[in-house]
Amino acid sequence: MPAERAPSVKVRVWDLPTRLSHWTLVVLFGVCWWTADHDHWQWHRLAGYGVLCAVWFRLAWGFCGGQTARFGDFVRGPGATFRYVRKLFRRGSDASPSPLGHNPLGALSILAMLGLLLAQTTFGLFAVNGDGIASGPLSRWVSYRTGRLFARLHAVNFDLLLLM
Repeated sequence: MPAERAPSVKVRVWDLPTRLSHWTLVVLFGVCWWTADHDHWQWHRLAGYGVLCAVWFRLAWGFCGGQTARFGDFVRGPGATFRYVRKLFRRGSDASPSPLGHNPLGALSILAMLGLLLAQTTFGLFAVNGDGIASGPLSRWVSYRTGRLFARLHAVNFDLLLLM
């Protein structure tokens, strides 16, 4: 006689604000990419502002949001991360620390992505395009040379975000 399976129970791992911020970032990142490729700079700036707001919201929500949204719930220290990575390379071992949420490497990935998105929007605010047409809204506060550096960092950082 086959063993009876326990009824499955749906468990929400992330709350609504966390889910909305995730999908807002996905959509707005795509909009930023498309608008930059098609020279729609006004829309690119607006979408960039949206990314900046969504990142700041997620950072704030990571400290004061619901339990599963808080960074303290899933970000582990170097020791836990090292043990997790070591378990990954052992045969037949389960590296998962818990069935819900992010593993230690996933948590580091999230922090890296939020950091890169924050850097990307900051670089974009101060970037100076060669002809000045697509310069960031705060570019007038930096020298031309510094603005061009921000533009290069904006381009390199975009490639890093694509790698993530």
